[in-house]
Amino acid sequence: TDALSRFLSSLLATFYVNIFTTYLNKPVKIQRSAHPFSVSQVVDYKVQISETGTEYNETIEVATEKQTELFKVPAHNDVDGSNILHDFKTNMTMMLLPEKKICYLMPLSEEMPTPAKLESDLDRTEELDKDKTKIIDSKWIVDKEMANRSELSKELANFCTQYPIYQVKIMDDSLTSKRVETEGTHHRSRRNARSFPPIHPCNLCPGGKGTVTYWDKCWCSNIGGYWEIETKIASHTCVTIRECFWWGCRSKHLVYYVYCSQYVCQRPTYYRPRPYYRPRPHYQPRLYDERNELIAL
Repeated sequence: TDALSRFLSSLLATFYVNIFTTYLNKPVKIQRSAHPFSVSQVVDYKVQISETGTEYNETIEVATEKQTELFKVPAHNDVDGSNILHDFKTNMTMMLLPEKKICYLMPLSEEMPTPAKLESDLDRTEELDKDKTKIIDSKWIVDKEMANRSELSKELANFCTQYPIYQVKIMDDSLTSKRVETEGTHHRSRRNARSFPPIHPCNLCPGGKGTVTYWDKCWCSNIGGYWEIETKIASHTCVTIRECFWWGCRSKHLVYYVYCSQYVCQRPTYYRPRPYYRPRPHYQPRLYDERNELIAL
């Protein structure tokens, strides 16, 4: 009898420990309805994420009826705060950056799970395997400004109403490789690069130089330099999603880089500036008086 009671006590204690552990590992889930007579429901999740020693809460709103997913990521480290909306009906993604007052429109990534899959994975209580985190980087560049917003879906059009919308495309790696190549062969680049097309204002870095004039070319050439297009990171955003399989769950970290361009005058490190020659003073004749003494002027 004593052995049986001890066995039942240990079994009951294990049961309560499992329930408590499951409650701690499960993300916070709040279900709400946008309108009392609306059949569509939105499920909210708050997931605590630790990234390079910084902890923050990522909010995920899943709407299975509208086929949309909204990620709200606060600013942390060098990442910009953003609200990212994925529309699976149009296979498009809208990225809103409140601090920079700008929106980016891009194709929906194939790495994003459907709303039903995402909701199912977030409901699972398995602990994440931190050693199997998958990081996916993508580089983008602005293509053009979205002039006709009627082409967007209702969800995307209502998502960004106050700021301009720019369409972005995948950045060609040849831009970076070409820039690196010209750094080592500046004489050839100076000989071939005779025309400098202006950089579109959509792609121009804040405070950067978008045009090169004749006087700019003369100034850069006099100091032994050469002009080239430099690419910089204009915005850096990310989202973290939960991906589950039959054997367990892991995190998937999607990173978005949007680049800008500007003209810079590069000068080789081995260049020595020309020595400064002080001009000779103007010759002044010497005057003497009758006693052959110098007259001070």
